[in-house]
Amino acid sequence: MKKQDILPFLLSKILPENISFPEAPLGDYKVVGLGKAAPSHVKAFFDKLGKRDHLIITKDGVPDLGLNCLYGSHPNYSEKSLENGEKLIKWIEEDQRDILFVITGGASSVVEKLKPENSLNQVQSQIDEYLKGQASIHTINEYRKSISLLKGGGLKRICKDRNIHTWLVKDVPGSDVSDVGSGPTLEKGDSHYSVLSSYEDLKSDVKNIEYEFISPALDCSLEEGMKIVLKRGRSISGGELTVDVKAIGRGGRNSHFVLEAGVELFEKNILSLSEREMEKVFIASLATDGDDGNSNSAGAFLDFPSWKVAKSLGLDPIEYLQNSDSASFFERLGCLYLTGITGTNVMDLRLVFVP
Repeated sequence: MKKQDILPFLLSKILPENISFPEAPLGDYKVVGLGKAAPSHVKAFFDKLGKRDHLIITKDGVPDLGLNCLYGSHPNYSEKSLENGEKLIKWIEEDQRDILFVITGGASSVVEKLKPENSLNQVQSQIDEYLKGQASIHTINEYRKSISLLKGGGLKRICKDRNIHTWLVKDVPGSDVSDVGSGPTLEKGDSHYSVLSSYEDLKSDVKNIEYEFISPALDCSLEEGMKIVLKRGRSISGGELTVDVKAIGRGGRNSHFVLEAGVELFEKNILSLSEREMEKVFIASLATDGDDGNSNSAGAFLDFPSWKVAKSLGLDPIEYLQNSDSASFFERLGCLYLTGITGTNVMDLRLVFVP
């Protein structure tokens, strides 16, 4: 297998059509799907076990798949998020049937009902500040819970005494699954849930291709993550590294990581590699949802021959990094992953091969 094909291969293992679903609830129930990967997972479930009454709320631009989805914004809130919150509460309360919730990343912002003391402008400004800086996913989700009537178990409380079931596509590091979608049906410590797919599910596949599987997923800044993975030889890691956005270029965490790693290994040669050793280096990073920032790609890959092509074209990697424009750099080289919307979301995947 070519190195550039390894991450897409791993991604294929966790697509909704390739995973096993838990045993469905008994009796009469309806389905709520929330987040970027909700339509694809609900459709795969319906294809296998039959359609149910449902309400799906997902991110703008995600295919509808014949489910009559409602759409909201991500990663920040909008008026549509609040409208979706009102529609969801009304739909839940119109009868007393049990509910199966399918919660995926992106649920945090596509649907919301704010606490009375919080305004939309106020929370939008705070989320913008978090996104521009290096706030962790956990920090952002704790804030989302604090201003919401739906998150942090809010939907569970709205459902009152009926039976609810929660299926998760885990897109957060660590063991606290109440961070997925900011935990609309789960409070910290709750155990009534099933995980449909996660980064950890890839462990055996990674070992089969003889790469080190770094676990747990990384939860740190890009700079700290870089120090960890560049010392590990050949490894696969997960998690979403935080990046300090300095300008409004085209890029995302994944393409930025690959370009930064290229500078460290090829420009600065921090590992003192010979040119022959550099010829074997390969770096790749991919957003499993297919959407890396504003790059219109899933991520990027880089080897030393491509780096030399960039130099021959007069491309300055430092300038592209300073302009937060890493996707434009890789577009010139034909080194972007163009997966389109994948239908899943289990954080980012990174591959580093250093001899």
